[in-house]
Amino acid sequence: MKHYSKLLFCLSLFFLAAPCFAESWRGITPLQTTRAEVLQILGAPQQNNADQSEYFELDEQTIIIRWARADCAGQDRIIAKPESVAPESLVYQITVKPKKPLELIEVGEPDKRPDESKDATSRRWLANDVECFGDNCTVTNSRKGFGYSTGKDGVVAVYYFPADAENKRRNAQYKPCSPVAAQK
Repeated sequence: MKHYSKLLFCLSLFFLAAPCFAESWRGITPLQTTRAEVLQILGAPQQNNADQSEYFELDEQTIIIRWARADCAGQDRIIAKPESVAPESLVYQITVKPKKPLELIEVGEPDKRPDESKDATSRRWLANDVECFGDNCTVTNSRKGFGYSTGKDGVVAVYYFPADAENKRRNAQYKPCSPVAAQK
């Protein structure tokens, strides 16, 4: 019995210490998937120099991807000019803009889960950052690396980005990026 409780304690520590990875979209994961892999999945991108991103037009949605340098960490890892994105660059953020707004339940954030108490629902919602202006709200959860924006007709964008734990781990593993190199 003594060994069983020690094993249970160790397993619980393992699961509590397990890294929290960003949510994936169609097998594309922030800070893990390279540009070369994205091009194999989505084809050739179009560039949007206004917001330093590339985008892919699909039948039902537009996919916008911002890139990060793979060789360093910190604020300057975001690539500012899409034309300088290398094949080894990593996905930093994925924005999925459906051509027809989605129901909130379709993005995985229903108002209340069937077996969840009112207090648990409140705690879950308070863990999110919420910004609203008129009929439009943006809800993000930096612990999960996931968010979405709503309009009066439903969800108009879904965001996938690195979770806080991933950013901290990457910043600890890699040297800081040079601001000049990030602008090339």
